[in-house]
Amino acid sequence: MQKTGNCDYTLTLAYDLDADGASLDDEISGLQMEMFNIAESYRCSIEADIHKIGGQERVW
Repeated sequence: MQKTGNCDYTLTLAYDLDADGASLDDEISGLQMEMFNIAESYRCSIEADIHKIGGQERVW
């Protein structure tokens, strides 16, 4: 994870393209749930804009 602004970060995720591995969508979903749960445990909220950098442009 690299801080790129006041409240902005760039995070690199590893995922497997094989049928048996975790897909990028699965990894993003898990990350979003974990971030939400952490924020909620501190009685806070979060806002996240998630974009794939390079290759096919995708937004979650």
